[in-house]
Amino acid sequence: KNDHSGILVFPDFSTIISSRDDIVKRIAGDLREVYDGHLRKDTGSAKPLQWEGKITILAMCTPDLERYWGPMRGLGERFVQVRWGRGDGIEQATKAYTQIGNEQAIKRNIRELSKRFLDNQSTIFPIALDPVEHGVAHMAEITALLRTGAARDYRTKKLEDMSATEGNTRFLKAIVQIARAHAGLFRRDMVVEDYKLAARVAIDSIPMTRLQVIRAIPFEGIAQKELVAKCGNKPKTTIMRALEELEYLGAV
Repeated sequence: KNDHSGILVFPDFSTIISSRDDIVKRIAGDLREVYDGHLRKDTGSAKPLQWEGKITILAMCTPDLERYWGPMRGLGERFVQVRWGRGDGIEQATKAYTQIGNEQAIKRNIRELSKRFLDNQSTIFPIALDPVEHGVAHMAEITALLRTGAARDYRTKKLEDMSATEGNTRFLKAIVQIARAHAGLFRRDMVVEDYKLAARVAIDSIPMTRLQVIRAIPFEGIAQKELVAKCGNKPKTTIMRALEELEYLGAV
């Protein structure tokens, strides 16, 4: 690859999203342009800095991403998300205990394996199946609707407006390419069960509280008090705000 393409990794994206609002917005704007393949920066000199290419960005972050990055969605979301469950705390602690003193060797091994994985050029890129037949078009449309940004008053938190729902085409292409790449990794020439991975990415890209509310509502309906109880790890105010936004969007 040329010098204008590659993979950019943020081991801890929370250090960026927890910056001042103006800095976060500026970075988000730059990342949107990077996604589109071109970035132009005025530096005050006669000749601005310009870049063209293709960058894949991997950003690791805590669940606080929902709080800090949410307002950026209204400006045009570019990321897809994969949530990683906490897992068995006791099992993880026991495993961590056995790794004491070997951290650097483990890091070197992971780095080497990752490099070999990314340098592998033998992966096939299979043909994807019909996105409507396999539900991918519906996944993209639902995700685009449910992650629409909400504008709330800074002080009162009153809902003022909802952003225009993004077109689903960018997201659809992203999850189809993920499914194709996953099939290729396992040397399959057709994308079949790999769409399960596309479904996971679609679900994980929906804001967590809205997803909790959607999952908690049965088809026959539910009282608000019961709804809050079923989403028990979140404050009532948070749940009701998410419900208000979903009602505004026509999702519930």
